[in-house]
Amino acid sequence: MRCKCGAAVDALGAHYFGTCPYRRADYTVRNTALVHLLVRALRRSAQWRDVSVEVAIATPDPGDEGLRLDVRAVNAASTAAKRMEESVARPLGDTLLWWVVDAPANQVAAAGREVRKNRKYSDNHPDETPTLSFSPVVWETFDRLGPATAKFLAWALGGPNRSSSLAAFLTDASVILRRFNARLVIDGLACSLSTRPIAGEKGPPRRADISG
Repeated sequence: MRCKCGAAVDALGAHYFGTCPYRRADYTVRNTALVHLLVRALRRSAQWRDVSVEVAIATPDPGDEGLRLDVRAVNAASTAAKRMEESVARPLGDTLLWWVVDAPANQVAAAGREVRKNRKYSDNHPDETPTLSFSPVVWETFDRLGPATAKFLAWALGGPNRSSSLAAFLTDASVILRRFNARLVIDGLACSLSTRPIAGEKGPPRRADISG
């Protein structure tokens, strides 16, 4: 079967998870849901203050529209600013599939995305005081974390008496990703077959807080 965009659709529906041009709006809504989940978790933590959502920052290149950085927060103890960008890497893509098959225990897609994000953004921060640093927050399609992301979230949201808060955050993020996976495939197949989506057209709700 072929998607409405012309690409072949495999048995897993992996095409709909990250490359279909007809699903770009859904990818944006999925990212927005993850961003707001992280913002709420940071605001609940005494470790952070001045948590906000950033749309974009200017870059040194004339005419560049800017680089999107999703979340900005200030560490309450050190007063150092931290910028975070969330994204979802797709391990079932043609370029990564065989790497995943050879090393299924490794987060190949997320780890590669973390490296690229750090390289992309490290030289594009505006001058700020106090010290500013960047951390990518990268998930894989089926809710695995990149290795650097896992360490960062354990530091940013974990710590003494915070393990339940971190676990709740990870559970909620998993729910968001898995609900969107189902919606992306259902809507993608419906679009390819020229039928209406089975259960709505706008995807799942942005909030997926099942842990309270």
